[in-house]
Amino acid sequence: MNYETEVKKYKEFCEKYFSKFKGKTFLENKKAIIKTFQIISLFFILKDYDISDNKNLPLLSKMSIDTLFDILISIPIGDSLFFSACSRQFAEELLELVYTEYCNKKISEKDLLALNYRKLWQDGIQKSIKYKLLSSKDMKGNLREKSKLDSINFIFKSNSDKLHFKNQNISTTQYLEQIINGKKYDSKIIIRNINKFHLFCIDLLPIILKIDIDKMSIVQRKNYLHLINSLALYETFK
Repeated sequence: MNYETEVKKYKEFCEKYFSKFKGKTFLENKKAIIKTFQIISLFFILKDYDISDNKNLPLLSKMSIDTLFDILISIPIGDSLFFSACSRQFAEELLELVYTEYCNKKISEKDLLALNYRKLWQDGIQKSIKYKLLSSKDMKGNLREKSKLDSINFIFKSNSDKLHFKNQNISTTQYLEQIINGKKYDSKIIIRNINKFHLFCIDLLPIILKIDIDKMSIVQRKNYLHLINSLALYETFK
């Protein structure tokens, strides 16, 4: 994936369809946009990583790609509830991937997608031996594996609460006016969530899924190395 090209096309898309929405100010943060496309690149690779013994990986990767595109749509619209719904969905898909690795690799697609929060996290991932073996922080206080995974659970839970307790004491037109005027838009929350998603997906998820670059196809290996090399290249961007 050519990130420069993707960012340019995304900006043109937002200007064409969402030029009057305050949410388009997110476009000023090139680094956050690139991080989103880097996550998408990863899932395109995982979608075709057919040597994995995780039979749910292709499905959840495809679902994650669709949800990430939904996130890219929700940002310029500027509706916090739409972004919260997309963030919650993506966080849930990430937790489902972790569940298949930590708790039950043989679970059917139907049963996996039917798991409620308690079975997925509290009675599942959180009680698993692999979760308990994750480290929390290093000696300098930097985030480690458990903290990165916990942050995904926090996004899932907090956005679920936000969606369940949304303000009902407002008319439809008032709500739409708030979106257009930018009152429903908080770029800090968007950037914070994207940073947490990126940190987990790039640093920890390949480890959890036991992704082996030596077992990738030539195309997969090329795309994965391009993704890894791009991390340092765009790190200084604002």
